[in-house]
Amino acid sequence: MIEKPGDILPALFDQINVEKGKSNASLFRSWRNIVGDDLADHSHVVDIRAGRVRVEVDHPGWMQIIQMKKARILKILKKRYPELNIRDLMITLGNKEVFKRTEKNTEKKETSPKVQKKKIILNDEEKKDEEPSMERLQKALRGLKEEINSSNNRA
Repeated sequence: MIEKPGDILPALFDQINVEKGKSNASLFRSWRNIVGDDLADHSHVVDIRAGRVRVEVDHPGWMQIIQMKKARILKILKKRYPELNIRDLMITLGNKEVFKRTEKNTEKKETSPKVQKKKIILNDEEKKDEEPSMERLQKALRGLKEEINSSNNRA
């Protein structure tokens, strides 16, 4: 017996929403793995809607740091969660008290960022994507070093 489209479509949409919900939940859970411990201690995903991931931070300094790393974070999110069609990362300043209550490590009292030494954690495939830009950076730095050395030799 052939079913009517009106009978099939709701079940199909339910299945799509279940899969999307699993991806959303996975992204929420993996935020720490994506951005690293330092950033995750001061930020969290609060919403994923219409291709936008909204992240809340506890201090304007962390907002700046995430803004500087936004392109890289988006690249990782798009690669890990293509089904979410993520296009943007919105960063908002949240309530510090919420962070204090939810923070796992209660010994940390300072919310303003210190000099960041940790990098965003990349899996092997993502590291391969980063290598060409690292090579260009190293080449540019060698060129700059040579320029400085030749400039110093002339002086």
